[in-house]
Amino acid sequence: MRGWMMMLVPAALFAAAPAGAQTAYPDWAAGPWEVYGDGSDCWIVYHPDAANQLSIAVARTDTDFYIGLKMPASAGVVPKQSYPAVVKLGGQSYDTIGFGMSKGDSLGTILDTPSPQMMGVLRRADRLTYTARGGSFEVKFPAEAKRQFLACEVSIGGAGSAPED
Repeated sequence: MRGWMMMLVPAALFAAAPAGAQTAYPDWAAGPWEVYGDGSDCWIVYHPDAANQLSIAVARTDTDFYIGLKMPASAGVVPKQSYPAVVKLGGQSYDTIGFGMSKGDSLGTILDTPSPQMMGVLRRADRLTYTARGGSFEVKFPAEAKRQFLACEVSIGGAGSAPED
């Protein structure tokens, strides 16, 4: 895991949009789901209420798969401190590390598994579960939200940009 990179990514994970699109509207939105693309990054954001938010991001120039999470169990995390975490996606489980983000209410994770492989898993998955600090956050991906995110990833020519595995 690239610890130095972890410190650069977390703040962007919880912006309303990727850095390059912060003044723009989402490329697609329905209910609590939004998808953003800025030509080099794609983000899917799920924010069902003020206490919970999930962000997943992939970048064209990087092979990492980023996950950011705000949930009640992440309140009081120490910025830059690491916390054991488990991500379940598509029937696969990944033991990983969550890092406290700057506001002290969110965790950020870069999965060690390269983005191309994770995008293949995401294509087949219908839900993601993130567990850390005694709390768990599970989300079921609506088909259209996932389709929009995957289409964005293909459009930027990301590392996992093949339309099908």
